[in-house]
Amino acid sequence: MLLKFVRDDLIENFKPYSSAGSESGRETNITYLNANENPYPFKGLEGLERYDVQQPPALLKAMGQKFGVTGDQLVVTRGSDESIDLLIRMFCTAGKDSILLCPPTFLMYQVYAGLQGANVLRAPLIENDGTYVQDQETIIEMASNPQNNVKLVFLCNPNAPSGTLFDRSTLEGIVKALNGKCVIVMDEAYIDFTNQDSFAKDLDQYPNLVVLRTMSKSMALAGERLGATLSTDPDFIAFMKGCLAPYPVPKSVSTNGQEALRQNKENPSDAVAILCEQRERVYQAFLKSEDVEHVYPSVTNFLLVKFMSLDAAKEFDARARREHIYIRDVSNHPDTHSCLRISIGTPEENEKLIALI
Repeated sequence: MLLKFVRDDLIENFKPYSSAGSESGRETNITYLNANENPYPFKGLEGLERYDVQQPPALLKAMGQKFGVTGDQLVVTRGSDESIDLLIRMFCTAGKDSILLCPPTFLMYQVYAGLQGANVLRAPLIENDGTYVQDQETIIEMASNPQNNVKLVFLCNPNAPSGTLFDRSTLEGIVKALNGKCVIVMDEAYIDFTNQDSFAKDLDQYPNLVVLRTMSKSMALAGERLGATLSTDPDFIAFMKGCLAPYPVPKSVSTNGQEALRQNKENPSDAVAILCEQRERVYQAFLKSEDVEHVYPSVTNFLLVKFMSLDAAKEFDARARREHIYIRDVSNHPDTHSCLRISIGTPEENEKLIALI
């Protein structure tokens, strides 16, 4: 199903690289002289002198259990960013094909489209009663128009940078209406902060759907860069693996990822609940500020705060920096004018921030 949307020239001419590690595996009773490795590791770094396989089986199994899919429905990537980049390169012919996004949303969709030379179409979110909602009708209309050559529709849920959790029925309606017309990429980087089910549980119902997950957010592994692309189409999964770098998952990353998943399974962390409680605390503090026009309701570990003016946003950001607090200034972007995006930290870190409000 998904392969029919992949670039014709890629399907016809692309020959994936087959790495030595993936061809031969990594059995302990075999002498490996096929990967140009240096067999003399530094002290304390034994084991890292050898490449791992492209998709470590133990990691695939652990991530599959976490996300509720099987191994042939999952590709391990270097965070969600690698997935976004690779999907756009796989599906979009430069100067011809388009992606559709719903601003304000994650800017890397647009950045990677620019690198590939793909067109970017926009169906902006609608502000409704102080929050954002998807413009379902416009998304479907634009993506269905053959003249737009839309290959990928990116739906970020919960959304970044607004923190909005979108109505499940609205998202389902978009996916169903565009079945057979284009590929829907559901970016669920922050889904674990909510009570809404991941679309990964319903992959079999949506053959045109690709789900992105990451271990950078709720799993607190941002420094390891571990993500996953999920699809119910095993042929697409196999093809995407062929488009990956030969060794995208370092051994240490695989080991630490498996350990985090093991601990999360045996003794789930209460970090998500704490972050959500702290988010409400910071939210209420900003609501009381005379410099703030609006604080967007969030279900994630960050807030989007709209100040009364661009100058007010800049002044608060400067004040925070003087106190050695770095927040995300998105105030110059037209989609988030006069806004700052603020991550939720520890109670102590949040107290420092609140003191500035």
